[in-house]
Amino acid sequence: MSLKQEQKVISRGGVPVVAIGALIVVALFSFWVVGYDVGQLFSVAQGKTAYDNMWLHEFVHDIRHESGYPCH
Repeated sequence: MSLKQEQKVISRGGVPVVAIGALIVVALFSFWVVGYDVGQLFSVAQGKTAYDNMWLHEFVHDIRHESGYPCH
């Protein structure tokens, strides 16, 4: 008497749409943050003063040095 075992494998192919959407949102937000920080986004309206306001850089400046990341 032989026992026959069957194994069913259920696989879902592809990446979930929610994951792709979340990555797109994170990427767009990251581009906006970097563009804001270096002044590219508001240089049309503010002129050269937009390049002087590096709020994100100043906010994390000391943390970057403490963790060993060079920033200038």
